Amino acid sequence: MKQAEQPTRRLFFACWPREQVRGGIIQRRRLIDGLSPRRVPDHNLYLTLLFLGN
Repeated sequence: MKQAEQPTRRLFFACWPREQVRGGIIQRRRLIDGLSPRRVPDHNLYLTLLFLGN
């Protein structure tokens, strides 16, 4: 019998880019649109500084 999976816990520290930087990321990201199945909405772009978890 398979054990019940434990819930995943994640913690990360992030910063949000300035509006000008975010605009540049959005423009460049459109050039490679479709390469990633999971896309973060434009208004939620951030830079992960540190990630703790599974």
